[in-house]
Amino acid sequence: MRLEVKNDRTLKLNNVIIRRVNEEELEDFNFQVEIEKMRNFIRVHGATQIGPLIQHSKIRKDFNEDVKIYLEFIMQCDRNICNVKNQYIHKPVLKISNCMYCHYEGSENNLRFAREKIEILAFEEERKLMGDCYTVYIDVNDKTEIIRADVFMPVKE
Repeated sequence: MRLEVKNDRTLKLNNVIIRRVNEEELEDFNFQVEIEKMRNFIRVHGATQIGPLIQHSKIRKDFNEDVKIYLEFIMQCDRNICNVKNQYIHKPVLKISNCMYCHYEGSENNLRFAREKIEILAFEEERKLMGDCYTVYIDVNDKTEIIRADVFMPVKE
């Protein structure tokens, strides 16, 4: 399989619900349960999830040069949800411009190669990545464990 990277792509989402995962939660985070809670939250508020699940991860260093990992799960809704409280954030529009992009199909275990290919090409082209990675899970086949995903990584301007 050949992974092709494209430049200057934009990820634009409307009416998104975001669930940030705190660093303290990462150890005991139950992915399936939390995703189902997000879907229920959307349904209870009279909306419908449209499009696939998006995972946003970013790596930053703090003042002590310690690495911090940030993780968010994003779902797009068919309508605006007002008065979002607690662990969710609502954004009417989420637009991530100037991204390097790679489409991936294969085993979920190898999805990292799409990110790594973007990182290598950015290095070769002397482009500076911001450290964010948006993975759009287009299709996940539980029986074959094959996924289709789009990976977007923003570039510093």
